[in-house]
Amino acid sequence: MMENKTRTLKKILVPGENGLVRPKKKSHKKPAPKVKKLDLKDIRKHQRRLVKYWPDLYRNGRILPVAIGIREAMLNDLRTRGIEVNPKRIASALSSALNTENYQRRVLFMKHRYGLDGKPVALITDQEREYAYQKLVEKMAERKRTAPRHGFWKEKKTFRRKTKGPVNTVKPTPSC
Repeated sequence: MMENKTRTLKKILVPGENGLVRPKKKSHKKPAPKVKKLDLKDIRKHQRRLVKYWPDLYRNGRILPVAIGIREAMLNDLRTRGIEVNPKRIASALSSALNTENYQRRVLFMKHRYGLDGKPVALITDQEREYAYQKLVEKMAERKRTAPRHGFWKEKKTFRRKTKGPVNTVKPTPSC
């Protein structure tokens, strides 16, 4: 005669507030993406003044596409704050920030131009994108790098979804 044995799972108990309790299950949450905090040491020397006065114009250490006429708006903003700065210094810092490959790429890929407060002000037109592409090609030619093909920013990239489980590519043959 066989005895019916029931299997029980081993219960693990850990010390808790109310004596021994079952451990809590860990939830597998994805960590939040890390956004690098902007530090003035990480910014180029000539752009530090812009970051100091208008930090909202930068994201992840790079300048956003700025609104047309931003230089005059910056000078007016400094006057209203009561800060004395040589306008040529602001103009040269702005010019060095806007004449980079990264800035031209941002103009190509982003939708809006941004104001001093970091909020969208105007849409970037196709004509402005063409001009940014021409400047990008010139910059890359100066550095003897191959430029991207024209219109590469217009293409939408498609991503494949990963399939769950094994993919069976071989069809079974019927046996006779």
